[in-house]
Amino acid sequence: MSPTGKFTLRLVIYGAFLLYLVGDLFIWHGFLAGRMDAYLKPLPGPPGDNSARIAEVYGEPVTANQLSRRITELKMLRQPPVLDMEGGIKLTHEPDIPGDLAPRARYDLIGSSLLRLKTSVNDLQLPTATRKRHAPWNKSGPVLTETRNNT
Repeated sequence: MSPTGKFTLRLVIYGAFLLYLVGDLFIWHGFLAGRMDAYLKPLPGPPGDNSARIAEVYGEPVTANQLSRRITELKMLRQPPVLDMEGGIKLTHEPDIPGDLAPRARYDLIGSSLLRLKTSVNDLQLPTATRKRHAPWNKSGPVLTETRNNT
């Protein structure tokens, strides 16, 4: 076969493969599109939380209830205690501290989601008890360890 014939054949095969990919993913929604949809589907939200999703971090939803709770937590953490000595000593908090805490709350929620994702991946990579128990055995057979004779 001549070099131009090989080039033409290779071009036809590559073109047919690319047409199949485009057709499967975007036109027919065939096997590959179904596998990608199943792999990329979003995770369910927190149990009992039906509020609106405001963000997704690698498929894990962040809801409006989570954001409002985190803003409330940050407000409580940022309000320093103030001593009031008028009628006796009592510990009070300032009523409000100016500043918008929503960006920091979103940043904290995204960081928490990434941490949960990383720990779930690390849990899959940790050795299990069965692997530790069968550690002396490998594919080639048992690993002999040094033994002492007490004679």
